[in-house]
Amino acid sequence: MPLKKNDIAICGVIKTELLRGSNSEKQFSQMEEALNDFTYLSFSEKDWISLAKQFIALKKNGLVVPFQDA
Repeated sequence: MPLKKNDIAICGVIKTELLRGSNSEKQFSQMEEALNDFTYLSFSEKDWISLAKQFIALKKNGLVVPFQDA
């Protein structure tokens, strides 16, 4: 599904990071339901290889980016 201007999308890493911050089963369920409104991005193995290469390029230029922020 192509993204449209101003669409908000998340991937599994971000979804997990947000959900793990819940304090109860009820809050977890509410957050999970709210996150279902966002476009979900699924990545292929090729995408992960490309991301690793981008990390290396950034590091060579002196910029270390946390994995979850990439």
